[in-house]
Amino acid sequence: MSGPRRAPAVDRAVDILNYLAAHPTDAFSMSELSRLLGINNASVHAVLGALTKAGYVERHPRHRTYRLGPGLVVVGQAALSQHRAITEATTEIDALSKQLDLEVVVTALVGADMVYVGSAGRPQLSAPQFRVGQRVPCVPPYGTVHMAWSSPDEIEDWLKGAPTVLTPEQRTKQLGILDAVRARGYAVGLDLGSAHIDVNRMSESLTDAPGREDLKRDINALFERLGNAEYQLETLGSGEIYDISMISAPVFDPQGRVAVAITLAGLPRHLEAAVVVEYAETVTRTARAVSKRVLGVPPVPIQLSP
Repeated sequence: MSGPRRAPAVDRAVDILNYLAAHPTDAFSMSELSRLLGINNASVHAVLGALTKAGYVERHPRHRTYRLGPGLVVVGQAALSQHRAITEATTEIDALSKQLDLEVVVTALVGADMVYVGSAGRPQLSAPQFRVGQRVPCVPPYGTVHMAWSSPDEIEDWLKGAPTVLTPEQRTKQLGILDAVRARGYAVGLDLGSAHIDVNRMSESLTDAPGREDLKRDINALFERLGNAEYQLETLGSGEIYDISMISAPVFDPQGRVAVAITLAGLPRHLEAAVVVEYAETVTRTARAVSKRVLGVPPVPIQLSP
């Protein structure tokens, strides 16, 4: 059975709205949007006309630039009322950031991307710099906290989203990591030096210019390299010392799905395993408290790896 037919005009409208949402303090001319999004001028003109008429986009009468319109305020408020986990999580991260003296971010899975929907704390110079509205592809080895409690079909789609076809050994490794994340209740990523900064830089560039095919190729190549590295930590060895890039815990919705993830970033280097667990338990307690407030429940655990 084939999927729904694509509607190019709708796709272009979504691209324009996503782009403007990722740059909430900026305004863009029609030609800039055409160039940055890789959409021809005629199509951009038609879509912007419809969005402006609906109040979803606002045109500056003198500068002839476009930004998000007031019509989306109502849409956004309605969306937040349906996704309370985002509101509740973003209200918690400021206190958590001050408690741990770390940057804390909230991500939501939107289509095939992880989108940053909240951020608190000052980023470390040696860590990636996150921006609300920024998108990062949810492909192996990224996104394990979002995928660990997903259905087998969704996990299979995630595995197939890898930049190159995974070998049987790589598939087994990824499934084992998802099992470990689910068993302990949080994901731990190792610090791979500049690789994470490169992913963040490339994903930010792609957020700024999603029509650039060269950036898509570059970020796919980087994800392929990360997929062959030891990034997601499957087991924590007692007494071992780790350099950690992130610790992420899920917030569940009433249907038992991961609504958002709360992630610690910019952690100190050379942490003992017991200290890593302390950080993890702290962010997990916060995530559980948010889940409780939104009546979220974790799903029944399943075993993925043989």
